[in-house]
Amino acid sequence: MRSRRQGGWVPSGRGFWAVSLPVCFCFRLVALGSLPAFSDDSFINQHIVDASPSPQAWRPPASVIATTNEVGPEILHRAEAGEPAAQLALAQGWLRERGRHNPAETAQWCRKAAEHGSAAAQVMLGLCYEHGYGVESNLATAFQLYSKAANQGEPEAWYHLGFSYAFGRGVDRDYQKSLQFYRLAAAKDDLPSMHNIGMAFLEGRGVQTNLVEALSWFERAARGGLLDAQRTLLDVESQYTDA
Repeated sequence: MRSRRQGGWVPSGRGFWAVSLPVCFCFRLVALGSLPAFSDDSFINQHIVDASPSPQAWRPPASVIATTNEVGPEILHRAEAGEPAAQLALAQGWLRERGRHNPAETAQWCRKAAEHGSAAAQVMLGLCYEHGYGVESNLATAFQLYSKAANQGEPEAWYHLGFSYAFGRGVDRDYQKSLQFYRLAAAKDDLPSMHNIGMAFLEGRGVQTNLVEALSWFERAARGGLLDAQRTLLDVESQYTDA
């Protein structure tokens, strides 16, 4: 299973090569009539992109980064006064930069911001529960927090819900619901969601197996700069070439 984000984010560049799947390869795959078996979970598990960075690696929204760059004592004052953006900034970076950062304090400030309705804080607190960072690990609580953030239209939360449903993390496994949330995130240009939609079509999880559709999702994610999608395209071609 691959890590979705390096440092909690997806590079916006085009990667080491511009993806252009050869037309002859597409025609050759369609002409095969029967597809090589992907029922073995090993291929899927090796290529699925995991969007759950550790809380230490999570990259906050630009507005939070801007708040983090402000004068430290002012952030602390605003956080203690109940400002969610300042509370999240305090949890994400301010304490660590000043040598006072620890997991329990991170979770504490995340919780305060989440209770004030910050969708970004709800995502980060969900990651704390998912990874057991500053709190006892609890996937069900993580799922609930992702759901709260998703209800506010947070695309990263949609991804987490898609991933949770796909693997039964904190909720019963449901491939169709997983795809529903992946599609919501993909509509907001979330590249790992595009990639994992492709994996669903490749394996036939929640949808009928469709190689052409799978390749189209991989290519969209790869053109957006997701290196994992570029590697998946090469590996899928290798699977079919060897079949």
